[in-house]
Amino acid sequence: MDQQALHTCSAQARGNCEQVVPGLAQCMATHAVRNQAALADRQQNFGPLWPTTSATERMLEAEAIARALEVSPNATPQSPVIARSMTLAAFAQLSHGSVLEFGNVDLGRIVWVVTVHAALWTDGSPFASPRRMSAYTIVFDAASWTGILTCIGCATLG
Repeated sequence: MDQQALHTCSAQARGNCEQVVPGLAQCMATHAVRNQAALADRQQNFGPLWPTTSATERMLEAEAIARALEVSPNATPQSPVIARSMTLAAFAQLSHGSVLEFGNVDLGRIVWVVTVHAALWTDGSPFASPRRMSAYTIVFDAASWTGILTCIGCATLG
């Protein structure tokens, strides 16, 4: 990993160092789990969150879309929307994320991934002003109906 590039990026508080510092993303993925035995024990002895007892309890596509449209005051029923049901593992692969970021959640869980093409502002931070983005993606756990991830500026499904 390029230590000088990491130092420079950190000093600028850019927030995307894993994307611009050569080798950082690989380093983070390699070292994310420091104790493999503890992770295996946790996954073996603790079941998935919010187990579902019936397929009829799962969130339907129409509900996932309706909830995603509520996130932006600029979204309307006519806003372009793409929704897809998939496993959490499939979403991690699609978004090029690490399955480790979901912790002790069964990666076989069904989620709704909804991309909405409507303007939404980022929150901003002490280091960056809020920015108006043209799309966002929300991931809902289908069994618990819980939003588990929101990415402003991401058009994960196109």
